[in-house]
Amino acid sequence: MHRTLLPFLLLAGLMATGCAELREVSADRPEQGGNRVGDDAIYITLAKDSAAQPVADYYIKDVIDDRKASEVIGIAQVGLFNSKIAVKLEGGLRAQLLSYFDARRPVQPNLKPIVIRVLSLNVVEYPAMFSEKAQARIRLAFYALEGSQLSKLYETDAFVEIFGFDVAGTHESNLRTVINQCLASFDSSNRHSVQTVMQDSAQVYPRAPDSAMSAASQPARSFAFIMGGGVFGTNGIGGTLRYATYYDRGSDWFMPISYSLTVLSIQNRSRGLQGIFTNLGISVGGIKRPDSQSNGGFFVEVIFPFGTESINSKNSLFVGLGSTQNFISLPRASGFAFSIGLFENVHFNSRLYPWDVGLRVQLGGAF
Repeated sequence: MHRTLLPFLLLAGLMATGCAELREVSADRPEQGGNRVGDDAIYITLAKDSAAQPVADYYIKDVIDDRKASEVIGIAQVGLFNSKIAVKLEGGLRAQLLSYFDARRPVQPNLKPIVIRVLSLNVVEYPAMFSEKAQARIRLAFYALEGSQLSKLYETDAFVEIFGFDVAGTHESNLRTVINQCLASFDSSNRHSVQTVMQDSAQVYPRAPDSAMSAASQPARSFAFIMGGGVFGTNGIGGTLRYATYYDRGSDWFMPISYSLTVLSIQNRSRGLQGIFTNLGISVGGIKRPDSQSNGGFFVEVIFPFGTESINSKNSLFVGLGSTQNFISLPRASGFAFSIGLFENVHFNSRLYPWDVGLRVQLGGAF
């Protein structure tokens, strides 16, 4: 295999390492749960978790979905380019939760019926340095059912967060975790103390003001940009192409993760060498805007380059470390993107291009 292909294979390996499996639902063993990837969404089937049983004096009679947005529970990102796809529960929230609760506590005549009202439920994904993090949040209210009367007993919420290189396959287990946390909280509560009485189960408590927990728990808007341009260094001149993903949470700080390819023509006069220098880079940085509504901002990043250099038709590998300081303009939605700034690179085992400082100018688009 030609050695110039190694950096591309190394990058692909890094991006694939630690990925969570997007496990398909088995037709033979649906109780194991998993995911079904449809044309418009990932459909989650909750595994029938019978290991952690609730206390023995109640069962879940019914589930009331009191969310404003009752179909999509979040947005996942799949594939190399983090393509966005909706996350839904197979058959809807009520059917999934009732099936899950029935497996945990089968209906028995001597148990008290409990009705659960789902106030909010969502799953989200965020970038986290060189990985991603997945979060699940839920808020539930528990009601005793006597005839047609619902009596509120308890209200609680739960949250879980995990990290990985690709977390799209973790949402099913995260949902079970937060559901079980809420049930455990209800089990340990003083749940025989009635807080609210409603005469008709059809008039179930006023709707929550929003389906999400708070502004902080809302899914961030996910963007990406592709930019290309020139690199004008003290020791080399060439071009660069980069792809980056980032989340805009409506604040004045956000952190993109970038993948770049740079090709330079080098003339190292001090060593009497000239050749072509090719490197791949993975970088993480922070963009500080004057305020949350501005398009422009100051962008600082740390780059970890690796690749090949060709001297007299002989190829060799290198690794390095670099940084950039840029002014960058990114649109609030899709549109034109631009950056200009300084760069500094050190390549530890390069004979051709051991270091450089210079100017980098890039144009492209965000989407």
